[in-house]
Amino acid sequence: MENFLKIAIGLTLFGLKLSEGLNTTTKELTYLKTKPSLLRRSLLAVDVLVPLVAFAIVIIFQLPRGIAVAILLVAASPGSPLSSRKVFNKGGIFAYGASLHLIVLLLSVITTPITLKLFFAFDDFKIDVSLLGIVNQIMIAQLIPLGIGIFIHQKFPSLGEKIVKPITIIANLALIGIIFLILVITFKFVLQIDFSSLLAIVLVVASSLGIGHLFGGRNHERRHTLALVCASRNIGLAVFIASSNFPINAILPNLIPYLFFGAIVEAIYLKILNSGARSAGERVKGKG
Repeated sequence: MENFLKIAIGLTLFGLKLSEGLNTTTKELTYLKTKPSLLRRSLLAVDVLVPLVAFAIVIIFQLPRGIAVAILLVAASPGSPLSSRKVFNKGGIFAYGASLHLIVLLLSVITTPITLKLFFAFDDFKIDVSLLGIVNQIMIAQLIPLGIGIFIHQKFPSLGEKIVKPITIIANLALIGIIFLILVITFKFVLQIDFSSLLAIVLVVASSLGIGHLFGGRNHERRHTLALVCASRNIGLAVFIASSNFPINAILPNLIPYLFFGAIVEAIYLKILNSGARSAGERVKGKG
């Protein structure tokens, strides 16, 4: 089952990034090229403040070793393969999200090892991080399928239009199936989490969303976009690093609760955000 899930997840993410590439232009990927101030704020939020706040929460709550390491690994791994998809589906600025995602993903080859080294600088336990392994992980899982999709979109647009819809549908259905299967298999880990760990996870995700919302500036869609990118971490990279240092059975019980409760916090944020946007729209209409 473990090997089946690895293959299924890999193929599904490949399909999702391929379909994203088929819908992405190089102009969108270079959105931040002419916005240096926004880029600096965004990188500060994603690569510095989110990990810093996560580290502070872990220290303050004195969490069990397993959940503490899981939170720190996730915080040190930006660039979720689903972040651009979330931005597109949830009303953010796709070009901003896609451009920022690509930049933080490329920088993660440097930022992730440095962040983890700082996290565990004063700890007896040392995390072994393979730079080549990180490069391979982000290349195979994200950059290669994204690049193939963009290439087809630019060079063979008619082919891209024909295949993008079926690939997207199949990948989305596969993602739903995998999420359901993982929940069925691992939900016991969600039920086993203690209250302090649960509260810490909620605070880490809520803080990540808050940091992104604050640093996104005055524009509603930019705030929305940066919040989602800040909160969406590269779980695949975190699992890769963890599996190089721990048995897989020691990883899942701590990562699954983070994914589950993190998704709930994110959904609440989006609900509040959408409600606020609707209320503002109604006030404007009323004035008109």
